[in-house]
Amino acid sequence: MVFSLIVSSVIQAEDIKPFKSDGCSSFPNGTFEQNELWLKCCTAHDYDYWKGGTYTERLESDKALKACAEAENSKSVRTLTKKLNLVLYVYFFIT
Repeated sequence: MVFSLIVSSVIQAEDIKPFKSDGCSSFPNGTFEQNELWLKCCTAHDYDYWKGGTYTERLESDKALKACAEAENSKSVRTLTKKLNLVLYVYFFIT
């Protein structure tokens, strides 16, 4: 029985494929302006699923993906707001 467990472990270990991510699978990797805005979030999520885990761990990874994408989007919105404020300032006060 011990022998079968060892052989089974070896066979499974040999079958593990190297980590590879396809980015944000069926969702864009980012916006038109920043086409890889969420890519690091999706890659981390893909890694979590690749390495396996419990249902709860996968659920936590899903939540982390959502939080990461929201945080990246928030940074993007702040950057766009700063640019818009600068354009409006130039338009109204300098021209």
